[in-house]
Amino acid sequence: MLRNMRVLVDIFHSKGHTCPDVCFCSAYPALRGVNTSGAENLNSLVWPFKRSIRSMGVQRAMLLLRVIMAHVAQRAIERIEEKASTKAAAAEAYARLKANLGSPPDASS
Repeated sequence: MLRNMRVLVDIFHSKGHTCPDVCFCSAYPALRGVNTSGAENLNSLVWPFKRSIRSMGVQRAMLLLRVIMAHVAQRAIERIEEKASTKAAAAEAYARLKANLGSPPDASS
């Protein structure tokens, strides 16, 4: 699995590097428009586990990374659902308020 993996320098970190062009994300047209700094997000999540991961074998490290990513995905889903339910509750409260207040008085009378 790791034999076919490429480690690339993302656009954010490419300034000042003297690596061959093949090492930069910008050298791969398929990566245009892709968030190449996404690994930074994962790194910040994994950082507290750095020592543990270094002492693990590849299989256990990959399992831990999957667990971390599953947790992150679940939290993201929960936040999205929370926002949706908050918006729905606000719309429902507005509709009730509007129904209780009735129509605004006619300005022509």
